[in-house]
Amino acid sequence: MIRPPQIDPAAGRLEAVGFPSPAADYSEMGISLDRSLIEHPEATFFFRAAGGALEEAGIFDGDLLVVDRSITPGPGHVVVAVADGEFVIRRFRELAARDFSEVTVWGVVRWAIHRLCPSP
Repeated sequence: MIRPPQIDPAAGRLEAVGFPSPAADYSEMGISLDRSLIEHPEATFFFRAAGGALEEAGIFDGDLLVVDRSITPGPGHVVVAVADGEFVIRRFRELAARDFSEVTVWGVVRWAIHRLCPSP
C-alpha cells in the first residue's frame, strides 16, 4: 500500500514514503538535444532548409538541419555545399553530376528536424 507524502514539521519539507521509482536515478539528467544530436560541438552548425528539393531524403522546407563539418562526405550523405558562391543542400553524389563551375562541400547533414504540429 502506498501512503501519501508526509510533512516533516521539524524540517518543513515533504518526504516521499513507499516504493522508490526505478526512474529516479535518471530524473535529474533531463533531456538534452545537444547530447542526443551533436557528436562534435566545435564543428556543428545549424541551417534552415529552404525549398523542397530533398523531400525524398526527408528534408522539407523550413526544417532545422544539424550539419557536422568534421565528417568526411561520402556516397549517400546529404551535404551543405557552396556552389558558385551560394549555399546548397544536395546529395553528395549529385554535386559531381551537376554543372557547377566551383563547388566546395561545407559539411554533412546529420539530422533534419521538422515540425509535426502546426504553430498556434
